[in-house]
Amino acid sequence: MSRDPMLDLVLQVPDQLARGAEWETPEMAPNDHVVVLGMGGSAMAARAAAAAAAASPAVVHVHQSYGLPSWTVARRALVIAVSYSGNTEETLSGLHLAMENGLAVAAVSSGGAVAELDIPRVDIPGGLPPRAALGWQTAAVLRLLEGTGVAQDATASLAEAAEVVGSSLGGGA
Repeated sequence: MSRDPMLDLVLQVPDQLARGAEWETPEMAPNDHVVVLGMGGSAMAARAAAAAAAASPAVVHVHQSYGLPSWTVARRALVIAVSYSGNTEETLSGLHLAMENGLAVAAVSSGGAVAELDIPRVDIPGGLPPRAALGWQTAAVLRLLEGTGVAQDATASLAEAAEVVGSSLGGGA
């Protein structure tokens, strides 16, 4: 019997996290309010990164819909768009609204419309089912949160997560 191809992809998550630990942290302006936009697997990565930054006094809110939360503009929140394809309609609507209102923005994607924008961005490898890029997306969001001062020492956190996840999956990072 052959192995499930999705299992092979899941087993790559520790390596994705470990490689994310090697990325440079983007320089971003500090912000106490962050809205992370994402749908599906991208929102799952956003929630994982937000949980890793939970010790911060900053507000990190994951928004899974069109537009932005009502308080975003008034709080001058940083908006991070996470779209594996770079073309997620709901995520793009919030990103464009943030840009129209002069908010600080950043993004995570493997291409698409997001990659065509001149904004701070962490480019991640493409070619996977979006849910199989959980490690890439989580590492990228965590790096952006670190760049704003919301998350501390993402390098150590990602290396540790890679080790724990790898061990839990029966391998190593």
